[in-house]
Amino acid sequence: MTISFLRAKHGDCINIRHNDKNVIIDSGTPDSDAYSCLIDEVRAQGQRVDLLVITHYDYDHIGGVFAMDSDNWEIVDNVWFNSAQMVMPTVNKENYLSIRQANSVQSALEDFHVKWDRELTRGKVFELGNNWLLKILYGGCDKILDGVGEFLSSPKCDWNATFEELEHYLNDNVLDTTEVNASSIVLLLTDGKHNYLFPGDSTPQVLLDALSDYSETNPLRLDLLKLPHHGSYKNITHEILKKIICSDYVVLTNGKVHFHPNKKMMLKVLNWGRRTDDKIRFHLNYHQELSEKLKISEAEQKKYKFELDGQTEFKI
Repeated sequence: MTISFLRAKHGDCINIRHNDKNVIIDSGTPDSDAYSCLIDEVRAQGQRVDLLVITHYDYDHIGGVFAMDSDNWEIVDNVWFNSAQMVMPTVNKENYLSIRQANSVQSALEDFHVKWDRELTRGKVFELGNNWLLKILYGGCDKILDGVGEFLSSPKCDWNATFEELEHYLNDNVLDTTEVNASSIVLLLTDGKHNYLFPGDSTPQVLLDALSDYSETNPLRLDLLKLPHHGSYKNITHEILKKIICSDYVVLTNGKVHFHPNKKMMLKVLNWGRRTDDKIRFHLNYHQELSEKLKISEAEQKKYKFELDGQTEFKI
């Protein structure tokens, strides 16, 4: 099995390959070519997209599907997607949510007769073979927004602060409660021994609900966690970190829109996270572009026992 985290600008695009099966989770921004290149690769290898999951309809998750050539729907077998069916189309603006893309994708699913599953209940699974399952921990739901859009987050940057300076502001007082992020599907890839968590942009309350079967005394041991909302400090909390044990965290963003990942998020993980070994590893899919901007010293990495790298492919 191979899990690949594609470079899709400030969006998510993930490919899971196993036994000649392809699962794609999200598709990046409309102006990213990550998803289209992945679809071309799948087609060239004579394979199919066995399952496409659109965790929610933020434009940086649904954009690649929205821009997809209509011919490529022929190789998509199944789709998991909560749409915004009841919302009138709106024009996407920079930093705003797009309902237009969601309605367009919904129309494509209907026009091309793709098997579209909206009954995304907790416990639903997709089988990949050899005991590997992609399991829904939270199925999300349709969300109706007022007006033409909703601002994703304020452009507040903490990259110029040191970890020592940020220690004084380490709390969960400000959290993400946006409706669209609360509609994110939360997925667990597991074979019963190894676990990989993909929470989309889920809000802290949603992720806590998804992890309701786990606790501080019965934590979920993860081989890897794709951090929610591109490494925002508003989407990870002390309560969430008490329910998991993990040393490997993936961040998907080029950092050009909302100054993600937040160093305050990293500090939460480093101070509150439960590790499987001595060091925490943050895998940034735009490591080269972000490493200088984050201004993290070798002394800080040594003091807080963590590493940064650009690993985007994980073989199991």
